[in-house]
Amino acid sequence: MGALSGLTAIVTGSGQGLGFAMASALANAGARLVLVEIRADRLENTSVELRESGAEVIAIAGDVRDRTVAEDAVAQALDAFGRLDILINCAQWLAPPIPFIDQDREHFANMIESGLYGTVNFMQAAYPPLKRQGGSIINMSSGAGTGGNVGQAAYGAAKEAIRGLTRTVAQEWGADGIRINVICPAVMSPSLIGWFDDKPEELAATLKLKAMGRFAEGGDLGELAVFLASPACFLTGQTIHIDGGQVMP
Repeated sequence: MGALSGLTAIVTGSGQGLGFAMASALANAGARLVLVEIRADRLENTSVELRESGAEVIAIAGDVRDRTVAEDAVAQALDAFGRLDILINCAQWLAPPIPFIDQDREHFANMIESGLYGTVNFMQAAYPPLKRQGGSIINMSSGAGTGGNVGQAAYGAAKEAIRGLTRTVAQEWGADGIRINVICPAVMSPSLIGWFDDKPEELAATLKLKAMGRFAEGGDLGELAVFLASPACFLTGQTIHIDGGQVMP
């Protein structure tokens, strides 16, 4: 019996990278999964891999900016598994860093609507079933917001908005037994690998900032997600930096 046996989780942005790492870890801990991903090809690959490992998986291709996608994901979770216990909001539109002065309204809209509004859509849709027995919501923020990264003004703004949302709703929903926490990951994701490909000096400088001398890996993030999702966890409203000691609040 895994720590999450009998529980049901929705994971958005689960087609690759961080979302897939957390979905895989939850499956290994016994959770049943509803995967939401905008890229149908990535979703298919992820779903096949998890099913082959023995996980029960429902796959939904859709854009988290669309409230009906959130409502459909919750409805399918309840129809198939009878309950919803965990929500992980990982979906986020990404773009290469560009100077703030060049970030237009469309750029800001893509960042905020996918990150903040996508998180809002799924949290609100998930609230009624989570309220029945309590549960866990895990939202994603970033050091781009907490510390500020050059070229990532819109991304950082969206991620800090998610942290503010998390703290407020954790206060409101605590009495319902719903815990809501934020992860700020520093993981070598596919997008980060691409960014550092031709910047070895920048990569070396970044690693020097980390007490443990490396980026987090998918397994590190997955283990943290399982802990935060577990009914045994008594944390809420917290921001957890999983970055090997780069940030020590």
